[in-house]
Amino acid sequence: MANLALVYELPFGPGKRLLNTGGYLGKNLWGGWQVSGAFQYASGTPLTVYSGGSDPLLNGFNRANYDSSVPLHVNYNNYYKGLPVFKTAAFSDPGFAPGNSPRNIEQLRGPFGSNENLALAKRFYSGERVNMELRMEFFNVLNRVQLCTPDSTVTDGANNFGFVQPNGNGGSSPCQANTPRQGQAYFQDLVLMIGF
Repeated sequence: MANLALVYELPFGPGKRLLNTGGYLGKNLWGGWQVSGAFQYASGTPLTVYSGGSDPLLNGFNRANYDSSVPLHVNYNNYYKGLPVFKTAAFSDPGFAPGNSPRNIEQLRGPFGSNENLALAKRFYSGERVNMELRMEFFNVLNRVQLCTPDSTVTDGANNFGFVQPNGNGGSSPCQANTPRQGQAYFQDLVLMIGF
């Protein structure tokens, strides 16, 4: 996982590199702008493949059998083609016996996650001790679809196992694991306290 956060005050207004004239009026009109962002990127978590048919160890679940000689070919673009996102032939139902699939298979992961959030702020100055700030924030600004994880139960059938199910449960809309683009704006007073 990688997280990156940044805050950058634009170089405009009195005391800055650009448009540095205008005194108090310039400070309020073209000074005081700030851009900030938070960016998150993560590889998907490793998946476990289960068998829902039997529970020979009486522990509430059973793993599938895994044939490591079959390449998994994980490809989340298959979701848009109506195909399984990995090679389902690598797994089978062990019946009433413990499955040999490991708890997590490193090359079998959920979809890559990415999210970009941006904010734009403008500070206004009304005196030495009181400032005001208009702030606009945008979440998932690029509006990327983050797919849900695929069905990982081998006994769910050929039309379900390995597929990213619409709505996660067989509905008709795409299964999106994140929220769509959102934004908000607010205005706040900032009181600068001077210590003695």
